[in-house]
Amino acid sequence: ALPIDYRILYGGDANLRGFGRQLLNNHDDGYLTAAYSGLELRLIKELPWGLQPFLLLDFAQLGTKRYTLDKSLFTSSGVGIRWASPFGTLRGSAARGEIYDEDTVADTYPQEWVYFVSFGREF
Repeated sequence: ALPIDYRILYGGDANLRGFGRQLLNNHDDGYLTAAYSGLELRLIKELPWGLQPFLLLDFAQLGTKRYTLDKSLFTSSGVGIRWASPFGTLRGSAARGEIYDEDTVADTYPQEWVYFVSFGREF
């Protein structure tokens, strides 16, 4: 009975970067519960021209029922580079999404490499 605007859609450069933008959507119904944690380890002031390479690691569990998480664990791991140019921040990343303990909802999501490039937008 909850409108789709209030449901949770995951994937993309804001969370779970190893999956396409809002790809984790429970067959377009969205999720009701989510637990997410992301880690980014960035090397600062070591390379010339302000280039900052980074490693990324994201974890999430999603739930189709309220206050309950399904058993599937979604992870993304990858690498990227950030450049704070005079005109804005340019970021690029390559991450692979993986699913552990797949359930019937999660078994339809592709587990592949995903590439993102963004300009001017940070987390």
